[in-house]
Amino acid sequence: MAHPLLTSLSWIRRATTPTDGLIAFSTLGMILYFLVAASSQGTDRLEIYKENQLLQSLSLNQTTEIQVAGRLGPVTIEIKPGAARLREFDSPRMIGTRSGWIRGGGEMAICLPCGLFIRIPARQTPPHGLDAVAQ
Repeated sequence: MAHPLLTSLSWIRRATTPTDGLIAFSTLGMILYFLVAASSQGTDRLEIYKENQLLQSLSLNQTTEIQVAGRLGPVTIEIKPGAARLREFDSPRMIGTRSGWIRGGGEMAICLPCGLFIRIPARQTPPHGLDAVAQ
């Protein structure tokens, strides 16, 4: 006698064709490819800019906090393996803090009132740098 779970799943066998399995397998492969490609676009460095000048380049392989002097006061930058964020600073709207953790190549967290931004550089940088900054 068949296990009750197997008999309750027999409708799946009747409702699918070999092509359905091929489509599901291909879809899963594409999802995995894009996840791996997206996670490998960044480097293991974090760049800290003040007034559009590079202040520091730090490793993203460690857990640390640093403070940088911004126009409105000190800015705390939190780094954990593979990610970074602007954690504390005096800014009217706290947009940089609300942007959360940055993890991939080309991602940035910016506080325009403080004159600071952090970014994880992409492996391939665009030839003209930033195309626009909006507030």
